[in-house]
Amino acid sequence: MHRSLVIGIGIIAVIGAAIALRLHDAPYIAVIKGERVAATEGLSRKAERGDGFAALLVARNYSQGVMGASNREKAIDWYLTAARANEIRAIVPFVDMTLTRDTATPDQCKIFVSLLDLVGRTGELAALLTLAHYYETGLCVETDLAMAARYYLSAVRIDGRFHERVDTIGKQIGLEAMRELTPEPLDTTPNVALAQFLAVAPSLR
Repeated sequence: MHRSLVIGIGIIAVIGAAIALRLHDAPYIAVIKGERVAATEGLSRKAERGDGFAALLVARNYSQGVMGASNREKAIDWYLTAARANEIRAIVPFVDMTLTRDTATPDQCKIFVSLLDLVGRTGELAALLTLAHYYETGLCVETDLAMAARYYLSAVRIDGRFHERVDTIGKQIGLEAMRELTPEPLDTTPNVALAQFLAVAPSLR
């Protein structure tokens, strides 16, 4: 499963419901209607006033080229703006786009993986799926199918659609190894994860 697809599934799983709660607001109505350029202008104004979810959508629009050519740097800036406005869903795409832009150093990889693990402990689906993908494919970490299975198992608690990935990896590592796996504990608050991310994010740019 491609990492962008993994992240997309994790974000899209909640983004529709979040927009539905804001249907009284013109920029979000424009999003629903598919008027994404017009929506971006209104969302940008809301984001500048501290709306983290609006900043998240603006970042996605820049990453997908809604405003013309895809603009990775502006997308990363907006994801950081969203995180500063307490939008925890901005952390995973920030990390993903930073990794896509540059070949991460081993030290950066350690920071990325540590941050994603912390975010995963809040129950953020995209972080769990991203880590599972990293360990399955050896991106930023040594390939470790048992760790991949552990993160997929953690994701299944939130979204059962990923049981197939657990079963597939389980066949590769064996039943005994699977029995020893425990899901990621959900023992971190979003505020703690965001604070740690914001403390290091500027150095990861």
